[in-house]
Amino acid sequence: MNSDSKILIVDDDEMIRNFVDDALSTKGFSTYTASNIQDAMRIAQREPVDLIITNGNALGLIGASQYITKLRKKIRDLARGEFPVLIQGPSGTGKEIVANAIHDCSSRKDYPIVTINCAAIPKHLEESEFFGHAKGAFTGAHRDKSGIITAADKSTLFLDEVGELSFGVQAKLLRVLENGEFLRIGKTKPRIVDIRLITATNKNLKEMVEQGSFREDLYFRLGIIITTKTLSEHKEDIPVIVKHFINKNCERDPRCPARITSEAMTCLVENHWQGNIRELKQIVNLLCHTGAGKKRISITDIQSALEQKVSDIHDDESYSLKKSKVLKEFETEYFTKLLQRYSGNISKAAKASDMHRPNLIKKLKGLGIDPEDFRINK
Repeated sequence: MNSDSKILIVDDDEMIRNFVDDALSTKGFSTYTASNIQDAMRIAQREPVDLIITNGNALGLIGASQYITKLRKKIRDLARGEFPVLIQGPSGTGKEIVANAIHDCSSRKDYPIVTINCAAIPKHLEESEFFGHAKGAFTGAHRDKSGIITAADKSTLFLDEVGELSFGVQAKLLRVLENGEFLRIGKTKPRIVDIRLITATNKNLKEMVEQGSFREDLYFRLGIIITTKTLSEHKEDIPVIVKHFINKNCERDPRCPARITSEAMTCLVENHWQGNIRELKQIVNLLCHTGAGKKRISITDIQSALEQKVSDIHDDESYSLKKSKVLKEFETEYFTKLLQRYSGNISKAAKASDMHRPNLIKKLKGLGIDPEDFRINK
C-alpha cells in the first residue's frame, strides 16, 4: 500500500482510534476516524478510502451495526454455557459462521467442530451415519462404523438444516441430548458421549411441529434460539463487508481493483440481496475477477454484474430448498398426468402409483390438485 493511501479507522473506543490514527499518520497515510458504522458510511461516501480498519471482523462476523454488535455479545454469552443452541434464519445470513464462533469461544475449542448438512445424508443411511453400526449388522456392513455422534465426542456437533432429519433419527438424537446415550446398529450396549449440540435451519420448526413433521419434544430441547437477519435488515454493514471481500480478492490476485467508487458502493447498499451475504460475496468476487487490471470498481461495473447474476445467483439456494422445489415440480407433473390418464379416478390412480388411497388423496390436497378437474362428464 502506498503512503498516499486513504485509511478509515472505525472503533467505538476513542483510545484505540487515536492510537491507530497516530501510528498510521506518522507513516504518511491519510487517515479518517469514526466511532460507529453510520459515521463511517458518511465518510466513505464523501471520501472513498482504500482500507477500512475496524474491530468489525471479530468472531468472523463482518460489520459494526447494532445487530452485529449484539450478535457478538450473545455468541460470547452462549459460548460460556453447555446448553444446545438453535440458529434460525434465511439462507446466506451466516448461520454456520455463528455456530463456529460459539464453538471457537467455548471450552471445547481445542477439539474440531463436527459440521453436518442433514439434507445431504440419504434417509436410508441416516441412522448408520449418525450412530454407527457393528460389522454384520445389515447387508453391506463389512466393518464397524463409529458414526458422526462418536466423532463429535468432547466437541461441538453442528447440524445444519436440522429440519430435514427423519423422525427416527430425531428420536435417537433426543436421547443423546437427554443423557448422552445412543446405540449403534447391531449393538445392545449403550455408548456415552459428551457433545454440545448446535443446530440451524431456514425453516419454521414451530410450524413443522404443528404440522407433525418435526418432533415437539426435540424442538423444545434444541435450546436457546438465535435469529440471523437478512442483509436488508442491516444494510449499514454492507460497505465494510464489501471492502472485506475486495481485500480478500486482492490478496489472492493483486490485479483485482482495490477501490470502489462512492456511486458504486451506494448501488450495492441500495440493492435488494435476496441471497443475503452469500449473494453479495458472489457479486463482489465477480466484480474483482472481471475487473482485473482496473484501479477501481465503477457504477457501470456494478450494473453489468447485477444483470449477469440474475440467471446465475439463484442457483445458490440451499440444497433442501432446491430439492423441495424440484420435487414439487416432479410430483405436480406426475400426478397431473396420472389423473389425466385415469380421468380423475382415485382408486385406479392409487393402484398405478403404488400408493394407499388415503395417502394419495392427502398428497393431491397438498399439491393443490383436485381430481374432479380430470373427470369426464358422460
